[in-house]
Amino acid sequence: MSEISNYKWCITDNIIKHGKKRIEHKDKFGLKGMLQEIKYEEIKRKQENISYQLNYAHIHKSLFLHSCIKGNIEIIIFLVKVYFDILSLCDQLALRQNVYYGKYLLPKDKKLIKWYNDFIIPVFRFK
Repeated sequence: MSEISNYKWCITDNIIKHGKKRIEHKDKFGLKGMLQEIKYEEIKRKQENISYQLNYAHIHKSLFLHSCIKGNIEIIIFLVKVYFDILSLCDQLALRQNVYYGKYLLPKDKKLIKWYNDFIIPVFRFK
């Protein structure tokens, strides 16, 4: 691996680490700000002709599944919005199954599981 690809994974891992901390502290606004800053930095890199891109699919998968483990409804909803707004169609198709897997990671709370079944799963079903 080259230095740049090692550097990319270091950045991606740091983003995931800091994102998970924000999820654990139920800091939706901090998570939103962090993701906005990442998008701003990507625009800046494109303007400066820096060619690497972050792996948004890996970042989203890790943060979404962690939010399911923590059972934070607000952050789950926020990350569903991010899924549709930021990820490419190809990434969306690749990550679609994580939504179904996330159901099994939720805390064993019947109301939370019912909410997830009623409001999150239907958004991802093909019609």
